[in-house]
Amino acid sequence: PIGQQVYPTTTPNLSHAQVQTCTIPDAIQAGRCATVANCPGLSANRVMVVNPPNMAGAIAECVTDNNWTTYKNDGTGKLACKTPECSSSKSQATLATVNMFVMFDKSGSMCSSSPDCTVPSATSSWGLTTSALKTFFRDSNSAGMNVGLRFFPDTVNGSACDSSNCGFNTCGVPQVALGPLGSGTVASYPPAPADCTTSADPHECDLLKAIDSRYPNGGTPIYGALGGALQYMETQAYSAPYQRWVVVFVTDGDPNGCDTDETHIQQLAQDAYRDFGIVTYTVGITGSNATFMSNIATAGGGQSFMLSATNADVELVTALNSIRASSVSCDYPLNQTAALDPNNVSLTFTPTSGTAQSLAKVNSLADCGTGWYFDNPTTPTKISLCPTTCNTVKADLTGKVDLEVGCSTQGGSGDIKESYTATCPDGTVPQWGFLTYSSNTPGNSNILFQVRTSDDATTFANEPAPGDLKDIITAHDNVAPYTSNTQVCAMSGPSPCPANVYNAIGQTAARKKSIEVRTKLTSSTTGGSLPVLSAWNISYSCVDAE
Repeated sequence: PIGQQVYPTTTPNLSHAQVQTCTIPDAIQAGRCATVANCPGLSANRVMVVNPPNMAGAIAECVTDNNWTTYKNDGTGKLACKTPECSSSKSQATLATVNMFVMFDKSGSMCSSSPDCTVPSATSSWGLTTSALKTFFRDSNSAGMNVGLRFFPDTVNGSACDSSNCGFNTCGVPQVALGPLGSGTVASYPPAPADCTTSADPHECDLLKAIDSRYPNGGTPIYGALGGALQYMETQAYSAPYQRWVVVFVTDGDPNGCDTDETHIQQLAQDAYRDFGIVTYTVGITGSNATFMSNIATAGGGQSFMLSATNADVELVTALNSIRASSVSCDYPLNQTAALDPNNVSLTFTPTSGTAQSLAKVNSLADCGTGWYFDNPTTPTKISLCPTTCNTVKADLTGKVDLEVGCSTQGGSGDIKESYTATCPDGTVPQWGFLTYSSNTPGNSNILFQVRTSDDATTFANEPAPGDLKDIITAHDNVAPYTSNTQVCAMSGPSPCPANVYNAIGQTAARKKSIEVRTKLTSSTTGGSLPVLSAWNISYSCVDAE
């Protein structure tokens, strides 16, 4: 089922009780789909892994990290396999929501040298670290995160988590369940208001009240506490597996009570990371074992932070800020089910206040100032923002990043044609707008672009009648008989680019549902070389129906 992800590996647990295997007779070609039949139990939102490399008889592949997806269900039990459609796509690339659960040690040793642990001093381990926790929750930069909190050892609503009660079900009951931190802040704190629903940030208020209601006592049941935190997050991640899920485990001691085997504790973090993508970070306070803390974090795909005895408050805030920053990704995955032209991708950032800004593409991280880059310049699988741009986007919680991937076409020589069908909301009709492209025209070779439109795309199966095709633009170099270079035609110009399809064919034709783009490639008269068309992009908008 969904939530038992193969992330971050492509070797799923084949011994899992709910794993099942189905076989299809034919290979799945790149960019194509296959219908899966006779597969009992296959239902909506199950994870599907194609050709898992750790299964006997698997076909050898160079790359397998894109072999998994989720099964979709249209109500009939299956979706028909359709021929892939080529279309320009524009989507809003949002940063994944960060969900952080803090499991916080309140054992007796946290009160340090305080004479009365029910009122620990501000300089005790408890005083310094809980002060830092409050600072982090009240920080405006934490707004937009979902945060939950549990102390150990402790009892919450009758669910005990201590050296004698190590069950994950009880240790995973939160003092404060996951909820969103807002942009407001609790006024006149301390103390927190009795009724948090009236606060400017009710969730922050609940967290502050939970901290203020506890004091150090008891032992350090690390196995139960960590297992409970991870189990709680696994349950939450099941319904939203593509969000970011983080457990922050804070302690000042070694395992005391429950299972004290350190390898068993590390295995909890490793299993949650492997099966659910939940990342475990550890924070060691004075008295904890640095190696043990590091081993847990490494197993859980996270990082370990060690605090000093006297500066723990500042260091914990720094650690939590680092975890928050690390948990937000500035990587945007690209659709791998269709061919993609790396020269036909654009990224735009629109801040909360201000106008849209086109983000420049750079070759690699090493070339970064601002902008973005591909993980692989020729066969990209994701876009990454440059660090400076990433920080800008992260700091603007309600800004948006728009990713536009142009329609990829068959590159190479020879005449090419492709048809497209627009999709618009009720009450509107498509209006075909602009054509852009990338080509190479050696010598005086050229590429003529032509279009025709129809409300029925099936008519494109017939050869066009005289006058149906309209010339849009010709790609060529600045070589006689031409006096300009139009080999690359971009939305940013220069004139005559982008090619205005609407003006060329008129309003009536431009508002047909489907369009066919044709190209005629003519070789150079000086050397016989054919031009090469790498990609084109045809755009449309949806306008009110008249």
